[in-house]
Amino acid sequence: MTPAPRHHDLADTLICHATGLTSNAAAAELIAAHHTWLTRTDFVTTCIHAGIRHDRHPYAYIDWEHAITALDSHQLPCSPSEAGILRIAASLGDHHIPVHLARVLGSLDHTNIARVTTAITRANG
Repeated sequence: MTPAPRHHDLADTLICHATGLTSNAAAAELIAAHHTWLTRTDFVTTCIHAGIRHDRHPYAYIDWEHAITALDSHQLPCSPSEAGILRIAASLGDHHIPVHLARVLGSLDHTNIARVTTAITRANG
């Protein structure tokens, strides 16, 4: 079994894998900038698919639907702020996942509001 990638390597691989897909890249960048979800073994092992392609380049992507299902079923216990970041990133990364901004933005501090603003701006090109 391949060891789990380090936080920074995983963040770089997620962002690189999403290159060219502005919303997906914005979602990956938000999760990486938040510095919480990629350090959690429960999230990384259940919500991220990673490996090496046939050309020996690494890939990684987040299964946003699984992440939100796990969050909603309390399999990923976290603070309201952490949940808000995950919900916003999931909504950016998968257009089928809605987010109720009025419910999640109130739990974010100024630093995380800035991260979300950056992600939304990035997602819009």
